[in-house]
Amino acid sequence: MYNTHRGMVPALNSRLTELVEQLHQELDSQSRSAGEFEHHLTGQLQEMDMIRQKVYQLEQAYIKMKEK
Repeated sequence: MYNTHRGMVPALNSRLTELVEQLHQELDSQSRSAGEFEHHLTGQLQEMDMIRQKVYQLEQAYIKMKEK
């Protein structure tokens, strides 16, 4: 009974190793994608902050012009 299954153990071990390696590669890929996304998001947030500052400066300039 056990002799027929013993031949399957190396195949299962090999398959498990292959699946773990694929999982590791996918994790690395997703990690890189997340890093790229974070970098892109940081750039957009900085751009939005610059726009906010410009709008504030324009509002202040408008208030000063209106007071004159």
